[in-house]
Amino acid sequence: LADTDAEWFELYNHSNNALSLTGLVIQDAGGQQFTVTGNLSVPPGGYLLFAVNGDSNANGGLPTVDYVYDGSVFQLGNDADEIILANSAGIIDQVYYLDAPDWPDYKGYSITLDPSHLDATQNDDVTSWCLATSSFGTDYGTPKAPNDVCPPQPRRSGLSTVSRHVGRQHRPQPRETGCHTSVRTKTSIRTPSIVPP
Repeated sequence: LADTDAEWFELYNHSNNALSLTGLVIQDAGGQQFTVTGNLSVPPGGYLLFAVNGDSNANGGLPTVDYVYDGSVFQLGNDADEIILANSAGIIDQVYYLDAPDWPDYKGYSITLDPSHLDATQNDDVTSWCLATSSFGTDYGTPKAPNDVCPPQPRRSGLSTVSRHVGRQHRPQPRETGCHTSVRTKTSIRTPSIVPP
């Protein structure tokens, strides 16, 4: 499937409160971004699926998409990119994924965040991520469902954290959050969490 039809990511609310995402800015470090418009909220323990195409016959069989975004203003890189969640108070959370040996990367598979590592610090550690093993439609991932558990991985020096490799120490540090994201491009990513400031 082409990225123009099958790219997606997801936010999960692991807080105890419903969260309004209206006005949330989703961006990368290169200036691509969109702002969530309309009345969009995620209940406690709920998932919101963002995709470039809401048609399950064209997007690889995704379940009902909650928010269709314009792929001409925000695209997820197949090899390396960022997902940054921000609001008027600043950055809520951010995840940088790389085209590097430690990062899982295989066409048609979501890069998934282990469900035991849903906070803003643990999602920076490359060992918290793995390829999805559950299938949906024509791909692998768990859109609108709990992530697959990642197998244990040894700690590695040099590339043990994303922030260290991409120089994130020069960026504002994220706040503790309550949602994770899942992205589908050549691969897909499940990232952090959102809790209002």
